Amino acid sequence: MPELQIEQGQMEIYGNMTELRDNSYPGRVAMMGVNIDGQLAIQAYAIMGRSTGSRTRIFVDEGLGSVRTVAPGKTPEEMAETENAALIYYQASISGEGVHVISNGAQTPYVHEAIVDGKDLDTAVKEAPVLSGVDLSQYEPDEPNFTPRITGVIDLREGAPTPFGLAVVRKDSSSGEPRYETHMVDDIDKVPLGVGFGIQTYLGDDNPLPSFDLDPYAFPFDNDAVSTAQRIWGVLNRENRVALLTRSINLETGAIEETCIINSPPQ
Repeated sequence: MPELQIEQGQMEIYGNMTELRDNSYPGRVAMMGVNIDGQLAIQAYAIMGRSTGSRTRIFVDEGLGSVRTVAPGKTPEEMAETENAALIYYQASISGEGVHVISNGAQTPYVHEAIVDGKDLDTAVKEAPVLSGVDLSQYEPDEPNFTPRITGVIDLREGAPTPFGLAVVRKDSSSGEPRYETHMVDDIDKVPLGVGFGIQTYLGDDNPLPSFDLDPYAFPFDNDAVSTAQRIWGVLNRENRVALLTRSINLETGAIEETCIINSPPQ
């Protein structure tokens, strides 16, 4: 697995911020980094939407590190009956036993379980199961877009196979097979302070949507979950942004210090 490029200049970092602002539809965005004073790791995950179903969602904090996408006012049974429900409603984050995972799909708990059991992120992503007829180890079956699956992990246990990693599974444009790309840092202490690394599902708004096929990019992080959330939310396209979660993790204890959720008001 390639190492994340961690030598990032300030001009490049803020240039990436501008690029994200200029992208009207990056889709789903995952970022991870370390705060300015070096005491907290921060994870962020944002969802955007163009269709009514995608926009009528919020993040709900279930406690114990779990945040889920739901449709306000709908019962679990009603959500389950929605077309492509497994691709819309899912556990976006989970934490436990020193392992913190964010993702854009139903793979979240399975990747977490595999990493807790000692597997690295690349293996955990590739071995995600089939659930309700959907192969969670592959890109999403939402033709013609074939949305990539994006996953991030911070594992603060001693000897962790993937202390800090981001993974993208997208459709290979030539073969149609899933293409796996996992980027990691072998020691979270190497991540520069005040910097997050981001991946997303789409390069922009088109039809079909072009898959993200770049390396993780650097993005400026602040000193806590709330201020980092405000920075990211302020960059995302106002018409298409739906919800954002950030959480800060104490690098010494591995505990979640704070979770921040921003949901767009109903349109």
